[in-house]
Amino acid sequence: MDFNHPDSELELRVIANNEEEDIMQDHEVFNEIVAQCAEERNERIANEAAHAEERAATQAAYTEEHIVAHTERMAIIIDRCYERIAIQTVHTAIQTDRANERTAIQAVHTAIQIDRANERTAIQAIHANEYATARTERMAILAERAAERESSYKILRLVLYCFFATGITHITSLMINTKLRHKSYGTMLQRSNPRHIGTIK
Repeated sequence: MDFNHPDSELELRVIANNEEEDIMQDHEVFNEIVAQCAEERNERIANEAAHAEERAATQAAYTEEHIVAHTERMAIIIDRCYERIAIQTVHTAIQTDRANERTAIQAVHTAIQIDRANERTAIQAIHANEYATARTERMAILAERAAERESSYKILRLVLYCFFATGITHITSLMINTKLRHKSYGTMLQRSNPRHIGTIK
């Protein structure tokens, strides 16, 4: 193509005009597309906002219900805690009363044991005194019996001494009498038979 030719210049203008028209049409189409996209975006934003508001309202209602239910559960738990505390207080009071009763019973048993121990001690003291008295009496009786036995032994010794002295005296007299009899018999034999002189001593 020869651009210096008048027809060529006209063609160029036509082409330029066509291109400008195409560009303008493209701008219009682009603007329409942009406007449509903006409308769609606005609709989506509006829809999302509406959905968000619905979700927020639903969440708020659910949250309120949850708070109410949680509050009710907490109230029930607190009531049960108070009941358990009251029951525990009652049990503690009962255990305290039982412990006091056991302590009182133990004190009574201890007092009884102390009284019995005191009674046993008093009885043992009485028995000890009675035993000491009886032992003293037995010792006095034994002393009297020992004195009686000692006096009896003295009398027996005296009797035995007398008996031995009498016996010895009697035996001595018998021996002397026997010897005198022998002498007198020998003398009689000598006188009657001189041959027997010196045979009998």
